[in-house]
Amino acid sequence: MNTAIENAAEIQPHLMRRTCGGWLAVAPSAALFQIGVTALTENEAREKFRFEYGRWVELFKKETLDVPK
Repeated sequence: MNTAIENAAEIQPHLMRRTCGGWLAVAPSAALFQIGVTALTENEAREKFRFEYGRWVELFKKETLDVPK
């Protein structure tokens, strides 16, 4: 795992057209988190991936999670 926390904007997803329609954006193998998202357009998939990956990085950076006991 990387010692430095990644910046979501630096991660470029692999984009693939889905046979059933739409696009799939998945994290590259070197990314800290292995996630994927689907969307109707290539651009939408890229933006959705960037947002979701950024949320994962945000959660990872938090010292405590707001989870009720």
